Amino acid sequence: AGFLRLRYVHDPIRPSMSTGQDTGVEWRDGLWPPEKIAAIFRQVAALPYAWGEIDQAGVPPTGLVSVFAPGDPLLAELLGLCPEPLQRATLERAYVNLFLPREIPYFHQDNANPGHVTVLYFANPEWDPQQGGETQFFMDDRILGVLPVPGRVCAFDARIRHRATSF
Repeated sequence: AGFLRLRYVHDPIRPSMSTGQDTGVEWRDGLWPPEKIAAIFRQVAALPYAWGEIDQAGVPPTGLVSVFAPGDPLLAELLGLCPEPLQRATLERAYVNLFLPREIPYFHQDNANPGHVTVLYFANPEWDPQQGGETQFFMDDRILGVLPVPGRVCAFDARIRHRATSF
């Protein structure tokens, strides 16, 4: 299973999410019923993927990536999940990451400039804690993990160092 990463550039408008902690990482669940989440997963699974996403200079590539073309209908549907201020923002890049079992991605920043937000959509239709797959955020000498609950949307300041973990 993969997750969709949408990277936004916008004026510093904090997205309004319903859950989360005061860490700059917030998430929202229950936006779609399980049937819709499964349908999105089938569409994401059918996308063409290429090996070799590089998260930062000096580290080897990890994972598979599929980049959305502007105007893609699935992308438009997923953008509708974003908090309203982000829907008005400028989309910098939209893509799907897919990691292979036991792959170990690296901690990285999506953007070092203030005012950038990364939004993740967890496309997996099911999840069990034994599978892994959380996104880890490295902050203040600790790691916060956001679990890949099916259909979850997670938004965070793109300057926060983070990494995916494989299923």
